[in-house]
This record gives sequence, structure tokens and C-alpha cells, in this order.
Amino acid sequence: MWSVNGKDWRAPADRIVERVLHGVHPGAIILLHDGVPPRANGNRTATVEALPRILQELAGRYRFVLISEMQPALPRGSQP
Repeated sequence: MWSVNGKDWRAPADRIVERVLHGVHPGAIILLHDGVPPRANGNRTATVEALPRILQELAGRYRFVLISEMQPALPRGSQP
């Protein structure tokens, strides 16, 4: 159900922030990992560093909600 992949398991913090901010849009669901694949050796430092920066930037532009609070997207051309 995600629409923006931070690819945080393989990127430094600056790149994670850039990727998320570039891809985000109204209704976006951002994918970041709290678990790690074995090849990452359990190091989530970049994700931990990037997340506050992402949240701070997006808080001024968007409202955060639970997935259960999101309205389903309407097909193009349909009326609410």
C-alpha cells in the first residue's frame, strides 16, 4: 500500500530525505523500514537520522493520519 519508497535500507540519510521529499504527494504512504535485511547488518542509523528531517519538512505541508483514516481514492473521472 506504499507509494513512496525511501529505499532507506541502502541509502545515506541525505538521499533518503531527498527521495521521500521528491516523491511525496497528497495521500502518499511512505515506506521506511524498522527492521533490516541481513545484508544491512542491522544498522538503521541513516533511517533514524532521516526520519525527523522528513517529518519536520512534511509537517508544514501535510497532515499525518492513520491509514484507516484515509479516504479511498476515486477512479479518474468519477464524482464523490
